[in-house]
Amino acid sequence: YMRMALILKLLETVSYADNGLTEADSDIIIDEIKCPNKKCISKNPRECASKFRRSDSEPGIYRCVYCSSKSKV
Repeated sequence: YMRMALILKLLETVSYADNGLTEADSDIIIDEIKCPNKKCISKNPRECASKFRRSDSEPGIYRCVYCSSKSKV
């Protein structure tokens, strides 16, 4: 959990350093998809919300921002 949380914090710091969203950040879906990975940090509701980003290589597939597990919408 700690490793995923630290990586997330580092990524958020880099992504939002210019006080605006990047193009990649606009593809993030928050709390609409549940991660299938039982060990993902998003399974602990106190830690962080579930976030998924659209996969570029596979249409209709989204990947968890924290653990990269695949999920369909």
